[in-house]
Amino acid sequence: MLLELAALNASFAVLKAGFTNGRDLIEMGTTLSKWFEASSEINQKQSNKEGSGTALECWQQQELVKRQREHLRWAIGKTRLQAWSDFIKFEAEWHREKKEAAHAERVRIAKKQKAMVDNINLGIQVMGCLLIAMGLLFGITFYYMR
Repeated sequence: MLLELAALNASFAVLKAGFTNGRDLIEMGTTLSKWFEASSEINQKQSNKEGSGTALECWQQQELVKRQREHLRWAIGKTRLQAWSDFIKFEAEWHREKKEAAHAERVRIAKKQKAMVDNINLGIQVMGCLLIAMGLLFGITFYYMR
């Protein structure tokens, strides 16, 4: 949890410094993406109860994310009209693409595992057929040798 919190704070500090220095949001896209990722990891760990720490620490981290999001809302709202709405759309699309990529990865792994199981089953069947064939050949040879 500390790693995600450090990434969240570092990326927000870069965003805040960029806004202070007059940089545009488009120029800070990678930093914004890092902030998205860190905040979603913090929220995911808190909702899954995977995070270590007390309830107070979880609440503090949620409040930090909320405060940073409100600061982003204010800074983005200053850039142009409807900028926050566009930001929300972008954020939703980013989360959707991330979920789709995770789903595609799970599907790819499942297909790979299924192919491995199918190959193992085929190998077992071939070995069974070979054992039967060798047994028949051994039996026929033993029958004619007597």
